[in-house]
Amino acid sequence: MSQSGNSVHHWWVQRVSALILLLLFPWFIYSFSNVFYADSLLSFNEKLFQAINHPLELIFFVILLFFIFWHAVLGIQVVCEDYIHSVPLRVFTITCIKYLSGVTYIVFIFTVFFFYRHIFL
Repeated sequence: MSQSGNSVHHWWVQRVSALILLLLFPWFIYSFSNVFYADSLLSFNEKLFQAINHPLELIFFVILLFFIFWHAVLGIQVVCEDYIHSVPLRVFTITCIKYLSGVTYIVFIFTVFFFYRHIFL
């Protein structure tokens, strides 16, 4: 019972993360395409700073990144559970993927907040 209950929960979490990504990606595409395809002589970094110029946009961007990483980890976990038949290797692989994804997300968020610290000052 716990395996099927865990599978149903995993399925629902993946669908909810996909729904949140479907809501956040149009905002991301719209806000970044307006800045990057505008006819201006700004450099890439200046356009990037111009794309996110409000704390709420930065928070949406961080939330978008979180759900991208979370949804990707859930999908890779399903692939590992389906195609890795050795249980110790499967557990090791899934654990490594979760830790590497978490560390990558944390480093990325610190980098984003470092580059956009002027928004909060």
